[in-house]
Amino acid sequence: MIKRTVFFVISSFIAVSTIQAQNLVGLGGGQEYSYDKLVIKSPLFSSGYLLAEDSIKYPLKLVWYYQIDGDYYRRRVLNNGSYEFIHREVEGAIELYSALRTTTTFNPYTGVPTTTTGKVNFYSKKGKAFKKVKGKNLMEDLSDCKPCMEEIKKTKTLNLISAIGLSAGLGIFIGTAVTNLSEKPEPGESSSIPAGVFIGPALCFTPWILSGPKRKHYSNAIEIYNERE
Repeated sequence: MIKRTVFFVISSFIAVSTIQAQNLVGLGGGQEYSYDKLVIKSPLFSSGYLLAEDSIKYPLKLVWYYQIDGDYYRRRVLNNGSYEFIHREVEGAIELYSALRTTTTFNPYTGVPTTTTGKVNFYSKKGKAFKKVKGKNLMEDLSDCKPCMEEIKKTKTLNLISAIGLSAGLGIFIGTAVTNLSEKPEPGESSSIPAGVFIGPALCFTPWILSGPKRKHYSNAIEIYNERE
């Protein structure tokens, strides 16, 4: 009984140690190192780096990928030669990654800026270069998988609805603005806000509203492909 207990304790310790060691640093030369403790540092006035075991520094410019507590990030080279590290959401023959993008828009009436943060998805097929997740790219890379193609084709209807909603919204908003500016209210007549001022912008949000369902169909296609592989 004591031997079994000791064996269980040792096995549990090994398992926990293995789980805790899910911290990796992969360099551009192909070297990979594993650590118990790994954190990313982003100094205000210097370049970022990975700090392993509180003493070993890896400048991010030398890092190809890294993993901290199970969260895996891989370098993506941008068109201007710079780079960013994007987060892996799905692992497999086709890996799905995401990056956060922040955009600022201005209210046309008040001029007050509104900042929103959204997710942009990329994928890599069997370790090749990243491509943006969109129908055209996925149809090229998943063309040999019929169920995948069926999922991707569902987004075409959503694209059509998005285009119609955006066009209609812009048309209503511009038409309302032009009509409102050209008409002069009668003396003593109270002015009211035309309904088009609300309907037009609401319809313009159609592409944003349908972006979630589109992303789901793309994710389904990637999942189906990985299961087949």
